[in-house]
Amino acid sequence: MKTFIIALFALLITTSASAARYDITANVGEIRFHGSTQSTAGSHWNGVVWISLENPDKNPNCVKYRNKYAVAVAKGDDSALSIALMAKASNSKILLTLDDSKKMQGDVTCLLQYITLL
Repeated sequence: MKTFIIALFALLITTSASAARYDITANVGEIRFHGSTQSTAGSHWNGVVWISLENPDKNPNCVKYRNKYAVAVAKGDDSALSIALMAKASNSKILLTLDDSKKMQGDVTCLLQYITLL
């Protein structure tokens, strides 16, 4: 039992130690909205937007789509989506903050924590 508790504790430390926060400067690549009721990617994607990062200055431990990092924007977060759209339209850089331990529920895609239009 003592060995089990030590192993469990070591696993918890390893898991928390591997999580990292990233402040990434990049251009906005693709912006994808999954239909509110009929996403073919699975129901957990219904109504969710993700953006891909073009030329990021850091490489997060997040999933890639078409060889670019994809970051999910929480459902209903219209302000973040507006900033991403403005950055895309003006070809401006954004500063994204994410924690690679925070993933979209039921998926491996990193969730946006902060977005700043530069």
